[in-house]
Amino acid sequence: MALFKNNYSYRGNILKKDINHLLEMAMAEHQNGQLHSAEIKYLSALEIDANHLTALQLSGLLAFQLQNYQCSIERLSKVIFLKPNCFEAYNNRGIAYFEQKDFKAAIDDYSLAIKINPNYAEAFYNRGLARQELGELDDAIGDYTSALSIKPTSSKIFNNRGIALQQIKQFNNAMSDYEHALSIDPDYAEAHNNLGTLCKEMNLLENALNHYSDAIFFDPTLADAFYNRGITFQKLNRASESLNDFDQALVFNPQNTEALNNRGLILKKLNRYDEALSDLDKALAIKDDFSEAYNNRGNVRFALSRLEDALVDFNKVISLKPDDREAYSNRALVLKELGRFDEAMADLNKAIALDPTYPEAHWNKAVQLLL
Repeated sequence: MALFKNNYSYRGNILKKDINHLLEMAMAEHQNGQLHSAEIKYLSALEIDANHLTALQLSGLLAFQLQNYQCSIERLSKVIFLKPNCFEAYNNRGIAYFEQKDFKAAIDDYSLAIKINPNYAEAFYNRGLARQELGELDDAIGDYTSALSIKPTSSKIFNNRGIALQQIKQFNNAMSDYEHALSIDPDYAEAHNNLGTLCKEMNLLENALNHYSDAIFFDPTLADAFYNRGITFQKLNRASESLNDFDQALVFNPQNTEALNNRGLILKKLNRYDEALSDLDKALAIKDDFSEAYNNRGNVRFALSRLEDALVDFNKVISLKPDDREAYSNRALVLKELGRFDEAMADLNKAIALDPTYPEAHWNKAVQLLL
């Protein structure tokens, strides 16, 4: 896309003195969500004055909203060329780079914004997000802390610092940040969800359920909260409640392969094998390298005495994860049923070599030796 190409020019004898009026109309449409109409007017203004900073900045933001990130970068780059000390343009271009998953370029832009304006909390926060994506968690925490020193009442910054602290296993500090976020914004569904995930990781399962339920209360469309509560119910062996939550999570996000896989696992335990296979097939159609789903489908096929099909699944798991002890142990069971005893024993020995403390493999080997 050419930088200011406009196939829908706002024609007429518009003079430079009319740009402000044109921009007023564009901004009104922009604010009202009439994005394509607003873009036509921004670009028409730029045909009159290609270096008009306001038109460049706003059209760059609009391109971002239309998910045309490269176009947004190009327009904001021109703003920076014309006004090198425009820290907002560096920050906004950084956000566009972030959406393109060019996190290093995003960090460079956020750093330039901070160099120009050391009190720019948003740039510290955004740089923290990019560093978090790169696994630079200590630096991310430092950026969130700097942002909070400037903007100490931001619930979203506390929430994201809590996530980073949880990732480095500083659970008490993470809990403090999530609770601080909720003290600022008690209706913050994402913070309730994150606090639930922290409690689940700390094995405080009933507390986790309460926080997930709070998240769902404040945002009944939050698919992650339904999924996470479903996992927690699953850990507590509350199958019907878990199933209901996975159902709801999949209403909001039918492409959630983890929910499909876990629902399939529950359905297998309930002996609803055809439904379990359907879920696992769907998960693998979406994500064809999902080793856990292959393993679970192999177990369902084994339960249905579809031994050759089960063998195909366990072979696939091992090709994806050659150190998966469970897959070797499961494949050994299939090979035993197929009368391939030497291969079954080899797989059990491999599972034990991978994990000498693996009780299922030792038990299966003992049974095999008794044959």
